[in-house]
Amino acid sequence: MDSERISVLADALSRGRVSRRDFLKVATGLGLSMPAAMTLLQGCAPSPEAEPTAPPPGDTPVPTTAPTTPPAPAKTSAVIGLGGPANSIDPFFWSSVYDLTHMANVYDSLFDLDLKTLELKPNLVEEWEQMDALTWAFKLKEGLQFHKGYGEVTADDYVWWVNKIVGEAGRIYFIMGSGMVADAVVTDKYSFEVHLAQPWPAFAVTSLVTFGGFVLSSKAYEEMGADEFARNPIGAGPFELESWTPGGEVVMKKFEDYHNPDIVKLEELRFQGIEDQVVRLEKIRKGEIDWTFGLDMKDISQLREDPDLQVLETPGWNWDVLQFNHTLTDKPWSDKRVRQAISYAINRNAIVEVVYYGGANPEDDHLPNGYLGADPDPEFYPNDGDPDKAKALLAEAGYADGFTMPCLTSDKQNLRRELELVAEQLRGVGITVDIELADMATYNSRSNALEYDTYLEDHGAASPDSDSALYWWFHTDEVNLQSAGFSNAEVDDLLDRARGSLDSNERDQLYREVVELLAEENPTVVLCNVNEQYALQAGLTGFEANPQSFFSCFKTMGWTA
Repeated sequence: MDSERISVLADALSRGRVSRRDFLKVATGLGLSMPAAMTLLQGCAPSPEAEPTAPPPGDTPVPTTAPTTPPAPAKTSAVIGLGGPANSIDPFFWSSVYDLTHMANVYDSLFDLDLKTLELKPNLVEEWEQMDALTWAFKLKEGLQFHKGYGEVTADDYVWWVNKIVGEAGRIYFIMGSGMVADAVVTDKYSFEVHLAQPWPAFAVTSLVTFGGFVLSSKAYEEMGADEFARNPIGAGPFELESWTPGGEVVMKKFEDYHNPDIVKLEELRFQGIEDQVVRLEKIRKGEIDWTFGLDMKDISQLREDPDLQVLETPGWNWDVLQFNHTLTDKPWSDKRVRQAISYAINRNAIVEVVYYGGANPEDDHLPNGYLGADPDPEFYPNDGDPDKAKALLAEAGYADGFTMPCLTSDKQNLRRELELVAEQLRGVGITVDIELADMATYNSRSNALEYDTYLEDHGAASPDSDSALYWWFHTDEVNLQSAGFSNAEVDDLLDRARGSLDSNERDQLYREVVELLAEENPTVVLCNVNEQYALQAGLTGFEANPQSFFSCFKTMGWTA
């Protein structure tokens, strides 16, 4: 007998979602005896409404329908299911992407981002100006408050944050802040300037973790020290920390002194770290959690059919790629014709359907739609592949009989499935892929040390500016960061000119030229752009699918009445 499904069926009966007849038919089909089904039916079926009664003779007529039960008040709390627990809510020392989700709700940034236009909207600032190529000026809103009585937000707090990052040259995610920003200075209580080390028009949208950077209480940080602050963060965001069970649930409550309190709909957030995708899937189905992301895409189509759930989706700022180690100069793929042949051999449409169940987009360049320089449909290499073209290029390069290509990947199941499919497609043109599987720690260690021939992994951009999507990956100066030894003087020149220009039209044209050059050189074979997918209870509104899932903020999310 399938007890779990019978329990779900009984719940649906009590809610009036299945008829008595259908309940008996399905329940007995699941192995429940008819007497037991009848007993359960009596206990679960909705009670009928009372029948109207006639008024006593001679009395004034009164309403005869029994009063209905008033509707339950709308929920004011939401349970957020993440793929792991919080380790630190200190933006200087975070250790996982799930830490960032907590930070996005405790802290606030200078700007919000319009996810449709990719343009900045003022949040903590009321005025800003790029005064020249190296100077940005900002004025905070007056009266902004920190959590737990730590006082008013001032320019001193932001300037302290910027200069601490620059001085300590912290995590790699701060490269854009510590490498491109010279310093910040206070000009009055609420105003400050940020000085760049070199022209960088992407500063406001890319730097300092979020859009313009977080604001946190310098007083609290210096009083507590890094370790205590990491577990007792003081920001000015829409929610403030209420409790934190080590390794377990984090509870946040609405910050009553938030500068825009009317948009904050929830009184409470409860964050749970649930590493197992299957467990998270069951919890969202049962209503034990209200919001989650990072589920296996094979399960998403079933969730779409569940009337109690909704699925939101948007293209992410990411790509699955086949990366070549260009420091190894004696390999077949050192010849760009071989790299092109590999790109022609791959059927990207098959990857989207087989690996991602339609939850991705075939892609062969590093700029998603909407970025400066992006072409909505360039298709330098056909999405269905062209094995004959691939074989011709291999023969032209001297590899008509093929070769063996080692390829490393991590323990992400979607990437392992993807590599198996890519290996099968390359086998069709004579290339044997020697698959090397590693746990994430080993993969990170080997990839950072360039101890691989090729790898298949996901890359991402830190922001919607093309500088973060192209410069970090392909400029020679970033060879030790991401580009794996690729170097092209023309690409460098175009990226430098785009970084130094304040004219968006000029930058757009320069990035288009970069994209075309990279399509020709093919230093990294782009496979697809994967969608960010979110599962929510049906009654939740106000959440907009974010192309960076780990930066999800819930200040506009709430329940329908």
